[in-house]
Amino acid sequence: MGDLNIIDGNVYVGVRPVVTTKEITLNFYDEVNNIQVKEEKITVDKDATQINTSKLTVPEGYELVQMGDLPINNGYVYVGVRPAEEKVQATLTIHFVGRFGEDINVEPITLTKEGKEGEWARFEYGKDWTLPEGYEFAEEFDEITAKQVFEVKYGDTLDIPEIGIVPSK
Repeated sequence: MGDLNIIDGNVYVGVRPVVTTKEITLNFYDEVNNIQVKEEKITVDKDATQINTSKLTVPEGYELVQMGDLPINNGYVYVGVRPAEEKVQATLTIHFVGRFGEDINVEPITLTKEGKEGEWARFEYGKDWTLPEGYEFAEEFDEITAKQVFEVKYGDTLDIPEIGIVPSK
């Protein structure tokens, strides 16, 4: 830097801002169809050498091919994506009746989960659903039936027609 001159009683010193960030370009590339989907500029720490996929916003309709840290190479990050698989619902509906199968005016419970068509969703008593408030199982058979794990294929619906319940004592 050297000596500084005093001019009219003032010392003038040149300064520049401290660089703390840098701009990089994300290149989202569809690895299934071999096309670039999107390029996006973002700002990262100036010393960053990689970026975690949790910090990225993936273009709509796509999902990441690889999760985790991606390297920054010459200001660019290659982000492999593929078309997202469509999610479908698995639906379980549980109907409640009285001890002798009579209608007791209790609304059925309908549960849904989303996943890949053909795979299985699991619905468990105590985890995914419980009895309506103020009710208990009518008979041991009803409790055994209800406490099994119901598996429903994504894309399908399962109706459980009669779980007997009675008002709690």
